[in-house]
Parts: sequence; C-alpha cells; structure tokens
Amino acid sequence: MKSIRNRKILFIVPANEFYDIQYKKNYIIPKSVPYGVLSIASYLQEYSKNCIDVKILDLSSNYMESKEIKESIKQCLKEFKPDLVGVSVLTSLLYPYIKKYFDIVKEFDKDIFTFIGGIVATNLYKQLLDEFENIDAACYAEGEIPILELSEAENINELVDNHVSWITRNSIKAGKIPQLTFVEDLDQLPFIDFSLIDLSKYGARGWQVNADLKKGEDRVLPIHTTRGCPFNCVFCCAAKTHGKKIRQMSAKRVIEHVKNMIDNYGMDILSIDDDQFLATKERSKEILRELAPFKLRLEAESGLSVRFIDDDMARLLKEAGLKSANLAIESGSKYVLKEIIDKPLTLDEIRSAVKNLRKYDFTVKAYLVLGLPGETDEHRRETVDFVNEVGFDMSSIFTATPFHGSRLYDICVKNGYINKEDAITSMPSAFHSVISTPEYSAEHISEQAFYINLNLNFVNNYNMRIGKLNDAKAFFYNVATKYPEHAFAHYYLARACEKLGESGELIESHDRKFNEIIDSDKEWKKYSLLFKLI
Repeated sequence: MKSIRNRKILFIVPANEFYDIQYKKNYIIPKSVPYGVLSIASYLQEYSKNCIDVKILDLSSNYMESKEIKESIKQCLKEFKPDLVGVSVLTSLLYPYIKKYFDIVKEFDKDIFTFIGGIVATNLYKQLLDEFENIDAACYAEGEIPILELSEAENINELVDNHVSWITRNSIKAGKIPQLTFVEDLDQLPFIDFSLIDLSKYGARGWQVNADLKKGEDRVLPIHTTRGCPFNCVFCCAAKTHGKKIRQMSAKRVIEHVKNMIDNYGMDILSIDDDQFLATKERSKEILRELAPFKLRLEAESGLSVRFIDDDMARLLKEAGLKSANLAIESGSKYVLKEIIDKPLTLDEIRSAVKNLRKYDFTVKAYLVLGLPGETDEHRRETVDFVNEVGFDMSSIFTATPFHGSRLYDICVKNGYINKEDAITSMPSAFHSVISTPEYSAEHISEQAFYINLNLNFVNNYNMRIGKLNDAKAFFYNVATKYPEHAFAHYYLARACEKLGESGELIESHDRKFNEIIDSDKEWKKYSLLFKLI
C-alpha cells in the first residue's frame, strides 16, 4: 500500500438492482444525491493531515445491468488505482448484490483494503463479514471520524481491529461490541463538495416527482441540519445509526451551507432531509426566516414533525419556499399511534397542524404505514375515516417493513411473522407486505393497502370533494402520465375534466383508456367493480 500521504480512497454507491417490474410499475425510481458519502468525502478533504485523494463512483444514478456495473467498477479501479475502497449500503434490499462489488475489487488487486458502511453495515456486520470473504472491515454507524482515522492510520489492520467503531472478524472473535463515534458539533462539518458527483444526473428527492418541476432545469440539493432522534417508533432504526440525542447545526451554519450551494452549484431547490428539522422550534424558525430572502423552493420529503407546526411555523415554512407539507402521521387510529407505534403524536395535534397549513394554502400530504402487528381492519377503517375527515391532498401509503435494527424486526422474528432471511430483502412498498400474523396474512395487508390507496387518493379524493378541481386534475394527470396503465387515474382525470367543462375529446380519450385497461387487466376490473365505477 502507498504512503499514507498519497492514499487514494474510492467510495462506491451500488446500483439499485433490486427494483423489480412491480416496483417500477408503481413508483418513480428516485435518483438521490448520495449525501452520506459526500459528507464523509468532504470531511476527509477538510480534515485529513495527509494528501488524501477521494473519488465517488455512484452507480445508483443510472439504470445499469450487472455487466455494465462490473465494467464501470473495473474501469474506475484501472484509472484511479485506489488503496482503499468503501461500499455504502443504505438498504438491505441490496444484500444479494453486495458480494460482487468486493469480489471485483479484490480480483483487480487483492491488496486493496475494502470496507462496507451505511445502515446495512451497522445492523448486519456479523453476517456480512461471515458470508463475504472479500470485505475486510465494517464501519459502525456514522463514518466521518472512523474513516478519517482509517485513512491516516500507519497500520490499517491494527486500527480496525482496535477502533471502537470498526468491526473485523478478529474483533468479533474477541467479543467486541461496536460503539458510535459521532461528530458532536455539526457546525464542524465542512461544506459538501458536490463536484465529486455529476449533479446533472439527479432529480427530486421523492418518488412522487412534483408536476411543476421544470424537467432538467431545476437543481435540487439536499441538506441534513440535524442528526439523531429521541423517539422510539416501532418501525424506525434511525437512532441505531445516529443515536437518541438530537445534534443540531446552528442556524448561522445552515445558512452558510445554503449560500455555498447557491453560489457554487446553482441550487434552485433545497431538500431538507432531516428526521427532526422542527424539533427545536426557535432554531427552525430562525433558519426559515433566514431562508426566505433567497426565494428558493423547499422540499421536505422525509416528512415534517406534526406536533411542532403551529400557526407561526406554518407561515414561516410558506415564506421560506415550502409548497407541499408532508406529514408523517403514520396512522389515524389513536390506539395504533400510542400502543403499537409508540409515536408521541395525537389526532388533535394532526388536526391542528393541518388547519395551520391550510391557512397558508399548502398542499398537505399524509404518510401512512399499514399492517403493523396488532393493527386490525377496524384500526385501518379508523385511519381511512380520519384521513377523510381531516382532508389531505394525497396519502402516501406504505405497508410496514421490518428493517434490521428496528423493534419491528425483533418482534417479527421472535413471533415468526416473517422469515428471518426474507427480512433482509423485504421491499418497502405500498402494495407488498411481508408480515404475516395469525390474524392477517401479508396478502391481506397488501390488498388492504391498495384498496385504501384507491379509496383515499381517487374515489374520495379530497380536492374533488371540496371542488378544487384543477388541483385534483393535476394530481390525476401526474399519475396517469407517470403510470399510463393506472386505470383509476384515467377514470378520475376524465371526471375532473368533465366537471371543469373541458373538451369532450379529452374526456373520451381517458375514458377509452380506462376501458382498455379494465378489459385487459382482471385486477383493475375487480377494483372497478368494487368501487362501482362500472
């Protein structure tokens, strides 16, 4: 290996090979900026005492076949000649594909030190090191400090065997329990060096790409202003990676990051990807007041903490450039929120937040999770009734997924609700549950989720009910454009156009498409009969 002063580190972001036909049919596959890897790479460049050369190979930004992936890695290795290669794995859906990345690297040069990081490394390090011989070490939790210390180590093998946040086969045998190594003061994080990736390849953060984005013209960049979460939601594993204590970047430092992204990278849209951006209300309000003069558009696809949205917060969010407020309400059942999810949120707090947001003309979306063990069909009906009562422009519905590191995973494995191996590659999806309890099968939950999606977003669409027909039409058009085989999108787009008094030809074309779909697809015909559309 080269001298410490001339080391080269390559970070690989794997391709999203796990997306199957069903997922592609129901979702826009996101191409999100790899913020975590960029943060680590920027941290190394800022604080390394040595001359460390860093490169990022992001294979997730393009749709690639296995052969293309191999050739891209081999070409990068040949040109860059790295001494260390790290693979960032943020979802266990990639588990079946991880091995080949390390095999390709070691086949090129067995002396390259390889490591894995990300959520999967934190929660599955024993299994990874046991199954994949070409992984030399796993980084536990946040990577900035451990990887900086790795890059500067005189003896890399000695460091990873003894460092509290590195795991190796030797340290596992010695009984090591890995510990978190955090950047305690987030103001010490350097500006993100977005020049390490090709920003032209990335778009909006979420799968539901906003209809009013100018295709190819808007520059969406993410920021994380907090780390850590004190809450204990059953399905979440965020605290495993970032800890229970919330660490916050100061308002002043957040604005400095924003100015840098505007001046150096032409940012138009700021995506706030925090789990708990609003947790300290005065800090959040100060940031929003400082953001307003930039005239940016804000996105918060990770969802906003409902309980912190008072009238003043709603106004400041609007003035800062947020148009769509995504609320992580999870359920409309008091019992499910309190007794199953353990979420510190009440139905009255949700009602109050939505009322405050409506005052400032937000598009308000609900994030819902269905199929948690202990939830009944009656609880799901309560959720539907509550959402219809409160009124949301859209409801994003997901079936519960037992992520490693979450209490839900432990519950499911302990009670045999999911095969332990299948849990590794379970897809977070609106239409594909993987949890079967004695009361409800995974198939039943999947059907319920799809039915509720059609009910809330189409049959009882909020904007259609209150007469905001142009907003309803925009939603139906967006869905019909992205998913041309979505029967209900065409049917209700025709109905919205009809109510707006638009041309008969347009209405007829979507009605015709609706009829073509239900004539050729038994599932769509079943739901059309169920909701009495035919």
